[in-house]
Amino acid sequence: MVDYEFYVNTYLGSAIPETAFYGAAERAARALTRFKRLYQVSAAPDAQKLALCAMAEEVYADSLRPRDVESTTMGHVSVRYAQEGKRRLERRLYEQALLYLDIYRGVG
Repeated sequence: MVDYEFYVNTYLGSAIPETAFYGAAERAARALTRFKRLYQVSAAPDAQKLALCAMAEEVYADSLRPRDVESTTMGHVSVRYAQEGKRRLERRLYEQALLYLDIYRGVG
């Protein structure tokens, strides 16, 4: 697992506060483990840690998105928060992983 020091000093991340980093990094690590079960994944040294940092930022950003309000209207003001499903987050995590990792999805 990647630590906050690596995230700040090597990845140069600043989007995730330290208090939220380890939870987001753990969810990212679980997603990467799933990708490794499904696909052939290879990486240069430290690339996996960089991928985990990028994926953790995506997990953290997703956690900040509103979930409760789907659609409401009060007078002339209309509010609608689109809920993104688990599949959309998984796709964004996959896209972040592709920035640093070689992921082969074909038949080997």
